[in-house]
Amino acid sequence: MTNISQEIISESKGKKKAKGTTVWLLATLGLVYFFLLQWVYQTWVVSIYGYQGYSDQFNPASFTVCIVALTFFALLMGNSQRPSGIFIHLIFGLVFVPSLVLYSGQDRPSQFLFVTCLAFALVIVTARFLRLKRFSTPKISEKRILSILLVLSILTVVGVLSFGGAQFLNFDFSAVYDIRREAASTIPGIFGYLNSITAKIFIPFGVILSLIARRRGLLAIFFLMSVAIFALTSQKSPLFYPLIAVFFFYTGHLGGAKKYFLLALISIVCLGAWDFSNFEGGGEWNSWFGSLFVNRAILVPANLNALYVEYFSEHENYYWASSKISLGLVRSTYELVPSNMIGLAYFGNSDMSANTGWIGSGFAHAGYVGVVIYSVLLGGIFSLLDAYAKSLSPRIVIALFASPVITMITSSDMTEMLITNGLTFALLILIFLNPKGGEVKNEKNLLRA
Repeated sequence: MTNISQEIISESKGKKKAKGTTVWLLATLGLVYFFLLQWVYQTWVVSIYGYQGYSDQFNPASFTVCIVALTFFALLMGNSQRPSGIFIHLIFGLVFVPSLVLYSGQDRPSQFLFVTCLAFALVIVTARFLRLKRFSTPKISEKRILSILLVLSILTVVGVLSFGGAQFLNFDFSAVYDIRREAASTIPGIFGYLNSITAKIFIPFGVILSLIARRRGLLAIFFLMSVAIFALTSQKSPLFYPLIAVFFFYTGHLGGAKKYFLLALISIVCLGAWDFSNFEGGGEWNSWFGSLFVNRAILVPANLNALYVEYFSEHENYYWASSKISLGLVRSTYELVPSNMIGLAYFGNSDMSANTGWIGSGFAHAGYVGVVIYSVLLGGIFSLLDAYAKSLSPRIVIALFASPVITMITSSDMTEMLITNGLTFALLILIFLNPKGGEVKNEKNLLRA
């Protein structure tokens, strides 16, 4: 019997329905998170990070609309026990609620709220009603896949070192922005793609498979690889991808992860408030925690979505002219790609990559049509992951794809995610991964919506 088989059977035997995590409990946690984030935004974020375009134009009427919208979507999301239910709550916490905060806090136009609600609703409806089936393919054992992931991760790090990456070795978070650009310009561009795929896919997948196989040595190596990629490229996110995977692996019991995820966000906002307060009070802290987690991780993606909607409501769309899927057949009137165009238009820096997720990038390419296409595609991906959760432990699917999903919804164009950021690799691993040795019991009763 394979390790994954044992994991599934163990989870099946020990699983109880998530009766304690009701829809109303999740809705209440969502409201608490919204109120706290709104308070932190108005109290500290505007004054500390106003230079990034944040403004204090709180509108009580918009705030009331946000409460109604939040309650409605909390009920619409329900408490689905499929992996898609977890991923929809990732959108809720990392995109939807922050967007509501900015809508009321900045008195944003109603169009921004409408686009956000439309996109979110389409993802929910598509994931819930589209029923995709698993592909019939040859299977590869988890041990062999684990070995392949280990080799590819090590080769990526060795490759960066071979092309001079060691000269940029850095473990100081405060120095990453000074080193990152120089490192990127010196190391061959192919490693920009390899580093991204390794950090987002190979290492988190390796971490989860190592946990399942109880291979502590391999687990340590994968974590060291994530530290190495951070140190050599000065990209902070590789440090957090394996931690995200572990978080959802251990909280990913059906129904449990949503509650713990919202509680984690509430804790982050509270700690951020303490950090900001200490910083403005002249304390020894430099607001590092609040800057990284509250501003950069939570508010910036929503703010960039708002800027994309605003800009491309008044300017021509790209129609994927900047994407590899157009094969150069679509001519663009812009000299810059969308992320750099927004960087120039709103921050005065054409070298700034203001990357955004499926809402902003979809709107940049084709307005409402682009948002609809990307939302349905995202919901379809969630549906496919649900299909594979019927033969593979749901929490394994959740843990494996948490990082790619977060990237899709906050900081990557959908087509770029599929082509260059590793989502296709992740789906292929899932499709060919052998979840059983012919001894796994059916989990259908465990996966009721």
